[in-house]
Amino acid sequence: MAKPHISTALLACAFAVASQIAAAQAVVRATPLLSVGDALAGSTVSALNPVFTDGIGTPGALVSLASGARVVWSNGNVLFNSSTVASPVLVGGEAAMGFGNGGRFAYSPAADGNDSIYTQNGVLLAETQPIPGIVGLFSSFNSRPNMLPDGRAFWVGGFTATAGGATQGRILLRASTVGPSVFESLLRSGDLVNGFAVNTVGIGFGVAMSDDGNQLGTLLILDTGSTLNDSVVRINTDVVAREGDPVGVSAPGENWQAFAGLSINNAGRWLLAGDTDVATAADAFLASNGVLQVREGGVIDGETLDTPAAVRAASVNNRGEAVHVWNANNIRKAFYAPDAAQLGQSRLIARTGSLLDLNADGISDATLVDILGTFTSVSAVNLAEDGFVYLHASYTEGANTRESLLRIGLDAVFANGFEAN
Repeated sequence: MAKPHISTALLACAFAVASQIAAAQAVVRATPLLSVGDALAGSTVSALNPVFTDGIGTPGALVSLASGARVVWSNGNVLFNSSTVASPVLVGGEAAMGFGNGGRFAYSPAADGNDSIYTQNGVLLAETQPIPGIVGLFSSFNSRPNMLPDGRAFWVGGFTATAGGATQGRILLRASTVGPSVFESLLRSGDLVNGFAVNTVGIGFGVAMSDDGNQLGTLLILDTGSTLNDSVVRINTDVVAREGDPVGVSAPGENWQAFAGLSINNAGRWLLAGDTDVATAADAFLASNGVLQVREGGVIDGETLDTPAAVRAASVNNRGEAVHVWNANNIRKAFYAPDAAQLGQSRLIARTGSLLDLNADGISDATLVDILGTFTSVSAVNLAEDGFVYLHASYTEGANTRESLLRIGLDAVFANGFEAN
């Protein structure tokens, strides 16, 4: 009797299903660094934000306490507690923040009611104050702070010609380590880019800057006269992608349509997430130095990026490695690429449904539910150079759902299949 014929396509489908089952059941070793409900600074943690790292990979985050205070937490230590500052009165704080080496930080609270950037040295700039070094301009808002390892804070702010006046444009500022009053204006509304002025709201909040401060990626809106081609991606001084322009050989016949987020390293390797104008079932993409490499509907390490899919976050480090997180039909999937120039060779780190080993005994203790954060606020993932990736995630542990900052080692991602130690 002849053996029944099994098509190649059927085998491929079976392999993909088996891989997804294996991925969901692999035990991923993850270390909770801080969780909602933990005791901290005389209170308890009421809310967490994504993890950021300094130049040597030390993790930290801005944490909300039940007392109402904001704490700058770093690897088990409290660097700053807003409740200890008598003046100005500090309230709230954006999720985005930055860490420099040696315990330096920048975050964005309201200082006496004025939107500000606050560092280990106090208020760096606040709404209504003159912008140092720029005659005749005052700050109208300050948002999305970050910090380089050497302590230089950078952020997107608003400017106005009168103290307390309405925002007239945006400005990308970087503070020097020379002194608190030495600022650099890296870009502002009205500046010309490829012959067009940057729009009054044209500097996007997703600014990417390399650790050495020499590589800059920005998402801009230009006054081109048409909303069909006014969005651009600028790396340093070059426009590398523009809405409505062809993607190129990596996606023949497709045009750039929307840009969601950037990451860039010291060597100038940059990642770009967004959409092209192809059918919506395949339009979401992640590109490396402008080359579209992985996209909605594709398969990475046996995992299908089921539509609707979109990149939630991406990070490239100074070793040229990358981590990217997708929301694929409401399933969160995090991948690691040892070479950011070869994103298609990424391996799965963890996904919704992955079993988590939280105490390093090799036995699953919890099940991953969500990887929190998106490009619309701050990146949901941080990849340093020490072999660890940091996630802000939720998971079920017995009958309870917990929310934690997690550290996952990448040393065994390739050596042991889907397992991460």
